[in-house]
Amino acid sequence: MKITVIPDVFTTGETRINESKAKGWFDETAPYTKNRLAIMVYKGNPKKVYTLEDLSKPEIRVSMPNPKWEGIGGNIVKAYNNVGGKVLEETIMVKKVKASTTFLTHIHHRQTPVRIMKGESDAGPVWYTEAYFQKMIGNPIDMVEIPTKDNIVGKYVAGKMKNAPHQEAAKDFFNFLQSEKAGAIYKKYGLLPVNLFGRNCSACHIIGGINSIQDAVKGRSEDGIIVILGHTHEMVPFKPPFSGTEQ
Repeated sequence: MKITVIPDVFTTGETRINESKAKGWFDETAPYTKNRLAIMVYKGNPKKVYTLEDLSKPEIRVSMPNPKWEGIGGNIVKAYNNVGGKVLEETIMVKKVKASTTFLTHIHHRQTPVRIMKGESDAGPVWYTEAYFQKMIGNPIDMVEIPTKDNIVGKYVAGKMKNAPHQEAAKDFFNFLQSEKAGAIYKKYGLLPVNLFGRNCSACHIIGGINSIQDAVKGRSEDGIIVILGHTHEMVPFKPPFSGTEQ
C-alpha cells in the first residue's frame, strides 16, 4: 500500500533524516528525543536472561527484529558486536536462525511481546520504550536493561518541510517537539532528553567532522564557553539563539 501526502513536519530516525536532508527536503531539522535498547522478557524473567550474551544460549528462544526491513535490527547487531564481537552476532543471527531458536520478526513491537506472552519466545531485544510501554499497560512483561557502554542510542529527529502546506502550523509543531512540555511527555513514556549539543550544534558541528565542535572550543576555558553560549547569535549573524533556558 502506498499513501501519498505532503507533510508539514517529517519525523524519523537520524539516518533517514540525513538521507532526506541531502535531497533538500527541509528548511530546518532538530533532534527532539532519544531511545536506547533493552531486552524484553516474560514477567519475573523465568529464563534468567540478564545480558545480551545470554541470548546466544541454545535454550533461549530469541525474537529478533530482522535487519533487512527493521531499522532497529542494525542497532541490535551493533550492540551484539559491542559485547561479543562477530562471534555473538553469528551465533544469534546465523546459527540460531538455522536452529529455529532465533525468530526474525517483520513488526517487532507487535510480534515480540505477543510471542513472549504466548510462550513462543523467551526474550527479545527491543527499544527500551517498547518494553516500558508493555509494563505500563499491565501486560506480563519485564525488561532487562543493557549497560550504557554496550548499548546503542537512537536519536529521533524532526524536519520542517520546505514545501509544508501549513507553514505556521509546521513551525509551531516543530518548536513544540523541542519544548520542555513535550520533553515531559517523552520522559513519561521512557524516552531520553536530547542534550544542548545535540539540539543546537550537531547539525553543523559534528564531533570529529570538518567543522568539529572540538576545534570551535579549542583553547577556551569552561567559563569562556558558557559566556559564548549566550551570545552566539550576536557574534555570528546566521546562528540562531540557543533553545531552552539558562538552567
